[in-house]
Amino acid sequence: MKRNVAAALCFLYLLGSGVAAADIFGARPRRDRQKESPRRMIAEKRSSDSDAPLYEKIFESYLKEDYAAAERLALDYAAGEGSSSQKEDILNLRALSLLKLGREAEGLEALRRLEGPASPVLGMGAVEETPLFSVQVGSFSKKENAQNLLRKLAGKGYDAYLVEGPSGTWRVRVGRFASKEEAEEAKARLDQDGTPTKIVP
Repeated sequence: MKRNVAAALCFLYLLGSGVAAADIFGARPRRDRQKESPRRMIAEKRSSDSDAPLYEKIFESYLKEDYAAAERLALDYAAGEGSSSQKEDILNLRALSLLKLGREAEGLEALRRLEGPASPVLGMGAVEETPLFSVQVGSFSKKENAQNLLRKLAGKGYDAYLVEGPSGTWRVRVGRFASKEEAEEAKARLDQDGTPTKIVP
């Protein structure tokens, strides 16, 4: 959940929406949350942490838009012995402060570290690391011809898609298979339909 929060905060910052994190994830309408005192929000976060004054100061600095102070204090807090859930909150604020200060590379890297490694299901990097196989059914110089074949294959129930090749060619491919054996099976079915094919990584 906290990883999703960090990603959402980064996304909103990059969109330039200016929406505060508390406004996104709270249950009450934004206008009601804006009336809340920052001190009340901080008091709820405090729990029994011995670093509560520093924790509070970081939140206050961020809420007052003193991002340089929030970033500096967050580093001090992270080096201490605060609770891990509070540390994650503070590191999120540090990353957001870096983004607000115009230090995008550092801020995005800090958010990535908080998120940890991407899962194979969600991470694009994981997809790129695993070689996928497809069956190429055709290559056309005109996109319209490629789309006609694509519709024909989709009508027969194949998972067909277009890939733009070099020098403006359009390739029609079927499937994204984890193994070459699966691609061979699809190739055999397509060959039975009278379609010339080849397997591509």
